[in-house]
Amino acid sequence: MNAQNLDSALYRYMETFLGPLVDTNDISQHNELERRDRLHRFFLSIVGSNISSVYRRDAESVIAEMQKRLASSGRNTQSAIRVSRLFSMLKQRDASYDWWPILNLISESSSTTAASVAYAGGTSTSSFFATRAGEMERDRERAMQMAENAMVVDEPQSAYSVSQQQQQPAGGSDETLYRMLPTYDAADEMALLRDLIYVMQGIDGTCVRWNEKTKMYGICGDMQFSRPTREMVLSIAELGALARNVQQYVMWVENSGRLFEQSFGSELRQELAAYFELVAGIEAKLANIPAELRPGETLAGASLRRVLGWTSDVRARLRLMNVAIEGVRDGLGGGVLLSTISTLVEDGDPFTQQFARRLLATASAPFTGILVRWVTTGELVDPYNEFFVRESSEPDKLWAKRFRVVRDMIPVHYDRVLTRKIFQVGRSLAFLRGACADSEWVTAQAPQPEPEDTADPRRLEAFVYRAAASVNARLMHVLRENFGLMRHVAAIRRLLMFEQGDFSLSLLEVLDRHIARASRSILAHDLSAALDSAVRSSNAQYEDPDHLSALVLAFANPSSAQSDGMEETWENVSLRYVLSAPLTHVVDADTLRKYTDISRFLLRLKRVDFVLNSV
Repeated sequence: MNAQNLDSALYRYMETFLGPLVDTNDISQHNELERRDRLHRFFLSIVGSNISSVYRRDAESVIAEMQKRLASSGRNTQSAIRVSRLFSMLKQRDASYDWWPILNLISESSSTTAASVAYAGGTSTSSFFATRAGEMERDRERAMQMAENAMVVDEPQSAYSVSQQQQQPAGGSDETLYRMLPTYDAADEMALLRDLIYVMQGIDGTCVRWNEKTKMYGICGDMQFSRPTREMVLSIAELGALARNVQQYVMWVENSGRLFEQSFGSELRQELAAYFELVAGIEAKLANIPAELRPGETLAGASLRRVLGWTSDVRARLRLMNVAIEGVRDGLGGGVLLSTISTLVEDGDPFTQQFARRLLATASAPFTGILVRWVTTGELVDPYNEFFVRESSEPDKLWAKRFRVVRDMIPVHYDRVLTRKIFQVGRSLAFLRGACADSEWVTAQAPQPEPEDTADPRRLEAFVYRAAASVNARLMHVLRENFGLMRHVAAIRRLLMFEQGDFSLSLLEVLDRHIARASRSILAHDLSAALDSAVRSSNAQYEDPDHLSALVLAFANPSSAQSDGMEETWENVSLRYVLSAPLTHVVDADTLRKYTDISRFLLRLKRVDFVLNSV
C-alpha cells in the first residue's frame, strides 16, 4: 500500500468514529481539522512503528472475539452476524491476503477501557482519544523507567539473550520484561539503516558499535529501542561481526597460510565479495530515499524487516564459514582442514550440505593435485607437509621406510582401504623409478586420470583402485622377471634351509674334514673352499650361477674365528645368502639375518644327525 492510499484509508477510518467534516472552509471547523491531523499523524506513527503483538492469532479467532464482545455489550445478534458476513466478503475478495493485522487493529481499538467508558457514558469521541493518548504517554514513561532499572545497557546483548529476558516476570507483576521495554525507538528507521550499512562492513556506527569483550556488535548503552527493533538491529549487526572474523582469517591466510588454507581462503574471499555486493545493493536502495521523510511518507524499497529478509541466506553462509574457521584456525591444515569441512557435509540441513560441499570442493583442490601426482608419478610434492604421506628420514630404505603415513592428516571421508591403496600406489611408482630403473614405463605407461576423475570424488576413488592394480602388477613383473625375486626365494629355501639334502650332507663332510684338520688356524678362504667343494660334489652345481654367487660360508663372529677347539669352530660357522639391489629393499638385512640364524640352527642339527649316523 503506497503513502496516498494509506492516508485515504486512515482518514476514512477516522470518519467512522468522528463523522465527516461538513465544511472544511468554515473557521469553526479549524480546530476539528487540526485535531484530525494530529490523530492522522498518530495513526501513521502506529502503522509505521515496529510494535508487534505479544502473540499472533489467526483472523478467525479475532472475528470470534469481536462477535463475543458485541454479544456481551448488549447489542443485537444482527451486528455479530454482519461482522461475520463482512469478513466472508473480505476473504472472497482476496483469499491469500493476511487480514489479521487490520482485524487486530480494529479489535484492539474497540476493546480499550476508555472506548467502553466513552460508549457507555456518552462521552464524546474527542475525549476518548485524548484519554487514550494520555494513557499511552504514561505507559511509555513508566515502561522506560522500569526498563532502565531492569536492563544493563552498558554491554550489548544478543537478540537471543534479550528475548530470553523478556520472558521472565519482573517485580512479581503480571507484566513481563517485553512490556517494560520501550515502545518507541531512540532513532528513526532511516538512521538505523544508514548506521547498519557501516556496521555490515565492519565499521562502527552511531547507534551500533563493536564491543571488544564480547567480540560482537551491540547497541550503545544510551540508546533505547523497542523489542522488535532491537532484535532486528542485532541480527543485522551480527553480519558485521561474522564478516569481520572471516576477513581477518583471509588476511592471515594471504600472509602466512599454507597451501590448503590458501585454497580455502580463496573460496572465503569469493563469498565475501558476494556479501559486499549485497551490501552495496542495499546501500544503493537507501540512496534513493530522502534523508527526511514528510508526514505520511514511508520507506520505499528498504526497511529493517526487508534487510533482515534479504540477508538471511548470507547470514547462514557466514555462520558456516565461521564454524569452519574456528575448526581449522589452530589446526595442522591439510587433512585436518578437510575433515572439519567434511563434518558439515554430513549435516541434515540441505542448505548446510550444499554450501559445505562447495567449500570442500575448493579447499580440497590442492589435496587432489598432490594425490594425483603421487599416484601417477610417485613424486611427493608437499611443501607444507599437509598430505597424509610423508617422506621419512631414512631415504636409503626405498621400500620399507622411505615413506610413512601420518594418521592424523587423513581426511575423515577417506576410509582405511582407500588410504592404504593411495600409499601403496605412490610407493610402488617411486620404487620403480628409484630402485628398478623403470622410469620410462612410469612416464609413458603409468595410469593417468581423466579430467572428470579429478572433479568427482567417487570417480577419483575408482581411478586409485585401477591405478593400484596396474602399478602393482607392473612392480611384481619387474621384480620377478628382471630381478628374479621368486627364484631367489626358492634358492634360499633349497640352499639356506637345506631342503636339498645332498648339498647339506656334502657341506657337513667337507667342513668336518677341514675343521678336524686345522680347527685352530682355519681362515675365511678355507670356508670358501669348503663351500665350493660341497657345491661341486652335490646337485647344487646345477643351480643358477647368480644363486651360487649369493651363497656365502663365513664366521658368524669374525673376531672369534681363532677358536680353541672343534666345537667352538662349529658354533661360529654360518651359511648366508647375500642379495643385491633392488631385492635388498624388498628382503631387507633384518630378514636375511633371521634366515641366517635359522640356517645356523639347522646346520647344528644336521651335524648332530651326521655324527650319530657315523658312530
